[in-house]
Amino acid sequence: MATQTVPVTAPAESPLPQIIHTDSVFQVPQGTSPDYDRGNSLVKLLDVMEGVELAAERQTYLSASLQYLFPFSFLELYGPAGSDSHILDVTQQDNKTDFQKQNVRDFRLTDTYLVRGWMSAGNYIGPFVRLSYRGGPDSVLSQRSGHKLGERIKVWVRVGNASVSSLLTVPYNPVTDRYEIELWASPDSDLRSKIDDKAKEALDRGELQVRNDLIQGTISDFERGKLEDQYTVFVAPNNTMHPVLPLRVECAWCDESERFWDSQDGRNYKYEFNMIVRGWEHFLGVGTSPNPHGGVGFLEYRNLMSNYGRYAGRNELGRTPSRGTSTPSVRRITAAAARTSWRSTTWTSTF
Repeated sequence: MATQTVPVTAPAESPLPQIIHTDSVFQVPQGTSPDYDRGNSLVKLLDVMEGVELAAERQTYLSASLQYLFPFSFLELYGPAGSDSHILDVTQQDNKTDFQKQNVRDFRLTDTYLVRGWMSAGNYIGPFVRLSYRGGPDSVLSQRSGHKLGERIKVWVRVGNASVSSLLTVPYNPVTDRYEIELWASPDSDLRSKIDDKAKEALDRGELQVRNDLIQGTISDFERGKLEDQYTVFVAPNNTMHPVLPLRVECAWCDESERFWDSQDGRNYKYEFNMIVRGWEHFLGVGTSPNPHGGVGFLEYRNLMSNYGRYAGRNELGRTPSRGTSTPSVRRITAAAARTSWRSTTWTSTF
């Protein structure tokens, strides 16, 4: 399996959540409440998730590992309740007991969404990334091509530090009405004999592609024995499913003739899987401590978050960023939604 090692000189800092500067705030008249049972935005988001169609059958994937990234171009929030209903500036909405303010009322997605997770083939478990682009006449690329996209489009993509040397062909999926490609890491030269019929069909039409140059790592990189007393950010930092480090994906779409582009006006679209998730499999460090707190025996510990010792400067636990701290090149999203610098935004959902 082709790999690329990039030295890590220091752990990336993790800035605090930032206020969502939304496109619209819906004022709720004092004395009334939103009707969350009609047009609920969470139900709308779940409908989108239910429409995601992966290249192989469900049992191929470790379902608990799947992460969905849905960028949106428009976001509308509910305003405050009661006597604060007139305060529509989110920076001034500071009533800690008002659980109505800033609830998501509606959103509109952009043309692209992404999925990543662990897949299995035979005895191998490795990462994958799926890119999906809207079909039909409403996408940016369809409009720019005069609605003549055809059965295939193309994409330039960078995953982490690895990018393609030539454009990838992305076939149309009539089941989802989208153009979709799923990139796997696999060391197996006989992958076809280890996948189901649905995956074989996806492999034949080019929807499923093995790209060890782009998708890197294996689930065994994070076996417990390899992590003893290690700082996790230094362990397999290029693994596409690293449990702590964010993953940046950059892409630009074009029609099959490469004449018409949807590339954020040449800047490319930049996405990150970067929600802070910590727990039994997601931690900064793990080890064994003898005679914990003066007792007997041993204690196995997992350090989920910390701001001292070798973890100093991560800023995950502080209330305000330190003055003079440089802004890292990647920004973590710790809320369900956060605005990026290029207008399009992301919802990162982990189930």
